[in-house]
Amino acid sequence: MKTIGSINHIFEDSFKEKYSEKFANYGEDSYCLALTDYKNHIINFVTFTLDEFFVETSNVECEFDSSLNDLSELITSLKYGVDVFKPYDNGEDYTISYLSDISFRFFLNLGFLNTNQILNKPLKIIFPKFKELGLFEIYNNSYNLNRMNNFKLILFFNEELLFDANYRLSRYKDYLVQMVDAISDFHYMKRIQHIFNESTTPLIIIQEGMVVEVNDAYLELFGFKKEDIVGKPYNFSTKNSLNMSLSERKDRLCQKLS
Repeated sequence: MKTIGSINHIFEDSFKEKYSEKFANYGEDSYCLALTDYKNHIINFVTFTLDEFFVETSNVECEFDSSLNDLSELITSLKYGVDVFKPYDNGEDYTISYLSDISFRFFLNLGFLNTNQILNKPLKIIFPKFKELGLFEIYNNSYNLNRMNNFKLILFFNEELLFDANYRLSRYKDYLVQMVDAISDFHYMKRIQHIFNESTTPLIIIQEGMVVEVNDAYLELFGFKKEDIVGKPYNFSTKNSLNMSLSERKDRLCQKLS
């Protein structure tokens, strides 16, 4: 596919000037969605505000696709996130029959709280920016010509990276199956970090025997400073210390971490 530049330069002045029409109304409340290849070369991109991204279709009935049961074994057997699309309107459009948790995070970044507004709805109608981006040419290429297509979707808000995922699209029977095999969801990870830090439950993260993170509740419970414990080996087991007092547990931890 023809590309127009690197994703690393998308917000540089020279790139904005070259595609000034697309950036004409780009402001603090704007999103940018880029379609790229696996090397982060931009195939196309769109800018929009939230009210431009989604067209409400509550009057469109949602019908459960019972034949999707035929794909349940395939979906559960793959280690990747899997999205399933089905042709609609004689192949002029597509609907999402199944949406993976990973791909739903893309919509979560855009304010969607559940999949009711998305599943079994005509994508060209509810997401006009997908058509402008050129996604349907890729869908048709995979479905009609039975070709595998690899691409990335990268989402920014006010030039801050929110979502970056790799997709692999191919036809399976009468469906399009889209696998997500890598993801960086920065907005999602920020929320997880916030929940970890603000939790009143003492939490500790250990990787390969080393303490890599603790929350404030843990530090308060044992009276540690973060630098006293993070980055040090952890081989303390609570299995034999269920009846220990708090002071005894703290002493035991201090011995193990010294």
